[in-house]
Amino acid sequence: MALAAESERAQNLVAASPIAQGSALAADLTLWTYAVQLVNRAHYASQGPSVYRLWLDLPEKTRRNLNADLVWQARQRLLNHLNSLNKKADP
Repeated sequence: MALAAESERAQNLVAASPIAQGSALAADLTLWTYAVQLVNRAHYASQGPSVYRLWLDLPEKTRRNLNADLVWQARQRLLNHLNSLNKKADP
């Protein structure tokens, strides 16, 4: 549950940031969101077509080599970006 709550907060913050619109971190956001949906699917109903769309949006190389390390690295880059945004926002 903590992972899901953390990811929901991060997704909301990231969606409002410029990375959701084509930057290099957009792929990290897609990968992290897909991984969170896999965890949710283990506990709840799947979101079906939207999760499949996330899968298709991942680069083919990522889909072929998907592993936990890739997901955690993507998460860390997203958190680093969010932390830098927070630092910029602090007076």
